[in-house]
Amino acid sequence: MDKTYNAASYLDDIAAIRESNKTSYEDIELLTRYIALSKIAGNDLQGKTYDEILEKIKNIRKANTDEGDQIKMEREALRERMSSYLRVNLSEKIFSKVNNKDCFIYTVLFQNISSKNIKMIVGSISLNDLLDREIKSIQIVLDEQLRANSILKKTFTVEYDHSNENDKRIRSKDLVDLRVLWNPVKIIFEDGTVAE
Repeated sequence: MDKTYNAASYLDDIAAIRESNKTSYEDIELLTRYIALSKIAGNDLQGKTYDEILEKIKNIRKANTDEGDQIKMEREALRERMSSYLRVNLSEKIFSKVNNKDCFIYTVLFQNISSKNIKMIVGSISLNDLLDREIKSIQIVLDEQLRANSILKKTFTVEYDHSNENDKRIRSKDLVDLRVLWNPVKIIFEDGTVAE
């Protein structure tokens, strides 16, 4: 791994690294994918050792994971704070034609559990697979009064994209096969106060 990368001897180098049994299979896979992508992107790795390249990959992955974890924790904290005011539930997902266009029709229940009337709600609903990977996000802006301690049922129509793999996945799944998450951004109350 301390050998310097050279495009001409790359395949032999990777074979030698595999045979040495000093580097894990996962690290070799990371290394080969990164080098292939770097070649496609035109990034020059000449002069760097395989150890340096692998270290760079791991640093990038760690930074992405740390950033992703931070965003996830912030979303969870916001969801927790907002849950004392509002509950949002996706109750139905239908595929239908609207004005000669294929569409998803989502029925969403908004339950104001606070003692104040809500004037506006901003957020999104994430439709995730059972492994919690997001498939689709539905942006929600509800500019309608929601009285204190009441429930409002709304439908949202989203055009179906026949070329989008995620739309195809959503269409093929029942609601029970999806993990639905409400991602609040802002709640504006009639008295002018804001929760965000």
